[in-house]
Amino acid sequence: MQEISYIKVDEKTKLDLLIDSIRSLTDEDFISLDTEFVRINTLFPILGLLQLRFKNETYLVDPVALNVKDLVRTLTETKAAVLIFSGDEDLEILVKIARDNGFASLLPQKVYDLQLLAAFDDFLYGKGLNAYVKELVGAELEKDCTRTDWLYRPLSENQLIYAALDVEYLEEMYKLLYKRIDEKRFSYFLAEMELKKADADIVYNPQTAYRQIKGAGLLKNDALTRLQYLCQKRLEFALKHDIALNHVITTGALCDVAKNSPLTLQGLASCGVKWGAIRQHGAMIIEWIKESLTLPERSDLPLPINYFAHKRELKDAFKRLKRYLEKCAHDAGIAPELLAAKKYVYDYFLKKYLNEVPYLEFSWRKNVVADINNLNLPKVER
Repeated sequence: MQEISYIKVDEKTKLDLLIDSIRSLTDEDFISLDTEFVRINTLFPILGLLQLRFKNETYLVDPVALNVKDLVRTLTETKAAVLIFSGDEDLEILVKIARDNGFASLLPQKVYDLQLLAAFDDFLYGKGLNAYVKELVGAELEKDCTRTDWLYRPLSENQLIYAALDVEYLEEMYKLLYKRIDEKRFSYFLAEMELKKADADIVYNPQTAYRQIKGAGLLKNDALTRLQYLCQKRLEFALKHDIALNHVITTGALCDVAKNSPLTLQGLASCGVKWGAIRQHGAMIIEWIKESLTLPERSDLPLPINYFAHKRELKDAFKRLKRYLEKCAHDAGIAPELLAAKKYVYDYFLKKYLNEVPYLEFSWRKNVVADINNLNLPKVER
């Protein structure tokens, strides 16, 4: 086990001192931030530990023992740059606390995700923190507490060291990565971070939840009408009771349920609904299905996000666009996944059909793919 020093913040007096220290930071300082949370049975993550490091001190804040809202408020107001790594859920947690408490700002003004920053240097895209630390700093992280109950108390010394190491090297990594990236790519990174911050403020819309379901684009109007209703009821129930969506109706089973409309518990299982969800909510799901069968078929529903992913006639166009985007990424010196990921390819055709602006023609990406219209990609039809 590695030796590492940290300050455990589990008393209000210690928390107040930490908040005062953060308030004293300037725009030349950095705060490394990470969270440990539990999200097994709930829709929203439950914060189990908040790790901070600045001025060569590491703080492990216990949100089970303390109310951390004033700390989060201070973080949203800090002048320092906040460093995270693959921090989508970290940002989601901060935003929820800030929104629940009516803070003026939901996130710090400057937030830098180092995994994303590295992608603008085409460096180790999508790898875990350990890979980046090893490559950049030459250190190894403890990995034996990856799966642990962060709400159980007391936390073990191994858990605390594991958590502290997650913020130990972030500032050093940032400074090394910053030296590798030119001004233009860093400006692209900053623009993408603004998009990432906006995405962290998740807006749950039960009416359009069906659009995200894999396979929804293959359904005919009658089944899509039922899918829309089932997804709406599922999300409304999950929001009301803070329960994981899969614990209501298994996500991978939704399209089969919408197509086949099973009215028995065994029928739900045959469609792929897990028995745990059936035991708890089977009768309610069947009532939802019965209700969905009484609905008039709708042809006016907004298209699912993946609608054009299933069009065979666009297969060659997908490949041509993907190759072009990979070349653009190579020429720009960034990871190809920042442009050529499937979600951007499919979004391009959907948004063109809807006469909306695709991701690829928005923000910094429009500069990198400037000649995309010269590809003469086919116009799409429903």
